[in-house]
Amino acid sequence: MTPRVAVVAPYYKESPEVLRACRDSVLQQSLPCTLFAVADGFPSEVFDNAGPLIRHVRLPLPNGDNGNTPRGVGSLLALADGFDFVAYLDADNWFHPTHIETLVELHERTQAMVMCSKRTFHGLDGTLLAVAESAEELHKHVDTSCYLLHRSCSDAMLIWAQMPKELSPACDRIFYQKIIYERYSMAFSDLRTCAFRSQYADHYTDAGLDAPPRSKNGRDVFENAIRYLLTERGASEAVRVLGFYPKPSSLLVG
Repeated sequence: MTPRVAVVAPYYKESPEVLRACRDSVLQQSLPCTLFAVADGFPSEVFDNAGPLIRHVRLPLPNGDNGNTPRGVGSLLALADGFDFVAYLDADNWFHPTHIETLVELHERTQAMVMCSKRTFHGLDGTLLAVAESAEELHKHVDTSCYLLHRSCSDAMLIWAQMPKELSPACDRIFYQKIIYERYSMAFSDLRTCAFRSQYADHYTDAGLDAPPRSKNGRDVFENAIRYLLTERGASEAVRVLGFYPKPSSLLVG
């Protein structure tokens, strides 16, 4: 029996061209899956009337949490509808054609609950960047768009919408720590089946290129989240809503 796979893609104000690349990469997967496109306050017609494999969810207002609330909503809808697996895809990224199929096959071989791929890195125009991240290579970090989770991991999926907004810039690192904390079994394909459109300056400089204007510095992105976790309020709130205390030092893994 073919497993039912949901791909949850939160989106905000990305261009129609970028959204179409995201959409089409899901529709063109070698193993069919259903796209839950969740608008974070700014719905796009790109996802309207696009066929039975797309469910367009429109949230009325932006949530300002790096897509966490849309991810949580999409996850809950997929679980309620009985999907076997949930994957995530940030709207500025895209999947290579065998992404879902190879991760489902990895589950069938290993019976792991969490399956992970690696990434190809790309400039804002889609150009391939010849770079990699050491933490990803060592399986110490997994980008949000590289996960496929079995529905038995629902406790982890639901923390997206519960995560304090102060932690949202580091959401993928918090999510990874949740998986480790809950001791969900993990398997790594080591295949680069997810395409990551980078906004981080380091990826361009490592590739010998000039970084685009307004590029992000990875460490700067996480500073506020670290400061928050080091406060009494932040620590207690994180434990209350996440069920564990994320280690501030782990946010700098990369």
